[in-house]
Amino acid sequence: MMTGSDFLKRLCPEPVLTLVLILFFLDSGSCEKPGKESSGPKKGAESYFQKAGEYRAQGKYEQAIQAYSDALRLDPEFAPAYLNRGFVYDLKNDPGRAIADYNQALGINPGYLDAYLNRGSAYLEKGELERALKDFSKAVELDPKFSDAYYNRAVVYEKKGELDRAVSDYSRALRLNSEYAEAYLNRGVVYAQKGELEKAIADYDQALKIDPALARALLNRGLAYYQAGKYEQAIADYSKALELKPGDIGAYLNRGSAYFKKGDWDKAIADGTRILEINPKNANAYYNRGLAYKMKGDSARAKSDYQKAVELDPGFAKKPYL
Repeated sequence: MMTGSDFLKRLCPEPVLTLVLILFFLDSGSCEKPGKESSGPKKGAESYFQKAGEYRAQGKYEQAIQAYSDALRLDPEFAPAYLNRGFVYDLKNDPGRAIADYNQALGINPGYLDAYLNRGSAYLEKGELERALKDFSKAVELDPKFSDAYYNRAVVYEKKGELDRAVSDYSRALRLNSEYAEAYLNRGVVYAQKGELEKAIADYDQALKIDPALARALLNRGLAYYQAGKYEQAIADYSKALELKPGDIGAYLNRGSAYFKKGDWDKAIADGTRILEINPKNANAYYNRGLAYKMKGDSARAKSDYQKAVELDPGFAKKPYL
């Protein structure tokens, strides 16, 4: 099992119903061999490896890649260097090169658990769901108590639309790690997709008990409350999310919709206006604000906003307008 730092990699940038994926990065301390001091080329390789980690931590990805490459030039069998260079390629949104490095790591060590997990993540980035599923299943086979492997496999099942299997794997991850806030969050997302809003809200509650600053749990719980017709609770969650993530367009958009449902036209208009200050080309904001203006009796502004929405996105011409 990797003992270094782990990192979360977001797969879906949407403001709601967000899934995250686990990737692993091996620190230099994980490669030390107690009782045996390295010498010659291998010692030099470890030096480059450590320097590469420093570059990665500073966000200097090109220098990190070069340092890992220097380590591999001195020690071509240094599997952790392939793992970490692949991880940096992942950070650079280059899953093809990441996969090539994970393949090299697995060629050296066919039982390299973290390489299977990371390669599966890279396959998922490329949309190769079956290959991702195979790698995460192999990780589960290698370590049946590895909660992150179940977690990542659940992400694939959700992507494949196999929601019951996704719930099952998130539940397994939670049995292994009851403090796994992201697993509660993602299982809640799946329950919401299944229409089981009470279960979804319960999972978001658990995620927020573990991590009160988990903005995505607030956003998703707000959406579940909205879908359940509990607009006050939805507004409260979106407002808390905005305290944690000021300027989050999804939170403003959804809160504005909740205000609209409550008949609070002025606050709905204010949220639409705030979105357009952040992004003047957001067609949804124009459309929603226009609806609020129309309900308020301001037909001129309503018409102007509707026309702007259609100009930015012709698809709005097909939407009903009150």
